[in-house]
Amino acid sequence: MTYRIVTSALATFASLIVATTSAFAQNGMFGDFPTELRETKTKKIKPKTTTLHTVDRQDQSLQEVINAADPGDTIELEVNDYQLKNGLVLDKSIKIVGKERDGFKPVLQVSTSGSSCLTQTGQNVSTEISNVIFIAGNVPCLNVRGGTFEMKESHVYQDSHAPYGLSKNSHWVPDSLVSVNGGSVVLSANMIMGGKDAAVSVSNDSNRYGSDSIKLTGNIISNSEQHGVFVEGSSALLEFTGNTISNNRGAGIYNNGQGNKTLLAGNMIMSNKKDGVFVGKNAGHTTLENNMISGNKEDGIEVHGGMLSLLAGNTINTAGRKTCKVNDAIARSGSVWAHTQISPGVFNDTMGQDPYRNRRGCKK
Repeated sequence: MTYRIVTSALATFASLIVATTSAFAQNGMFGDFPTELRETKTKKIKPKTTTLHTVDRQDQSLQEVINAADPGDTIELEVNDYQLKNGLVLDKSIKIVGKERDGFKPVLQVSTSGSSCLTQTGQNVSTEISNVIFIAGNVPCLNVRGGTFEMKESHVYQDSHAPYGLSKNSHWVPDSLVSVNGGSVVLSANMIMGGKDAAVSVSNDSNRYGSDSIKLTGNIISNSEQHGVFVEGSSALLEFTGNTISNNRGAGIYNNGQGNKTLLAGNMIMSNKKDGVFVGKNAGHTTLENNMISGNKEDGIEVHGGMLSLLAGNTINTAGRKTCKVNDAIARSGSVWAHTQISPGVFNDTMGQDPYRNRRGCKK
């Protein structure tokens, strides 16, 4: 029970309010002023509750479960092979969590041509996905158009790379497996394999929803028919750290996006058929630091344009004829340079206007 004090005087004696309340509680007086005790009711605020929805049958419609869920709810998937006829549409904030059993994760597989595994739309939508296997159809599997999207400890496969004999339409090759066209995205500790143009594609539509960020951390990205990660369009922040990007037929990372800040740090970029890292003319401030770049068929690092903020501490050992090449205008633009280790015995490390005759390497 709570009481509120109402005095017949103004706050001239407000400093006296710190006096003991026991005195006026007993005699109804506060100093020389009469007081009145009024009982007030304390309103109890009920904590917001969330619901756990468990899906354990293949014939259950995941979309119906999502439609019935309230924002903030969690959908828990038991191990099963769930067929997605029309893909999932996420227009509310939820969590999708797979329960692992005997080393197996629940599988969400597209069974209809032209359907994504999952599409997220809306500026205020926030989704978290973990411990799930997605198998793509012939269009991007995960299609993020806005809001906040986080996926961790999950796998995304082109159908022909599907494990456990789950491949059903091996001729289906989507343009990319993960397509980001807006919003803020975090991908961490996932395996992403396949894609016609890229495994992960970032092509934001003019920052429709404000300051977007794309963060890739600790992922394995491989086996694309072109680039491992392809970036174009605008984005406020790009951070690619601690990833292993390998065995793609194009570049490991092809960045021609108009980002205000791009950080590539601590990645292993190996055995790609073209450059390890390509930085295009539209790229914003780019930092390449402490990456291990090895066995790529063309340049380990090629900076064709953009604004190079820092090139430091990278180790390059290439299978191709070149190791590191930086456009002469970029080299003279006041970028911060630090030593980049080049594999022993390689002399055509290049920087400058005529990179194939310049043997200074990617250090200033």
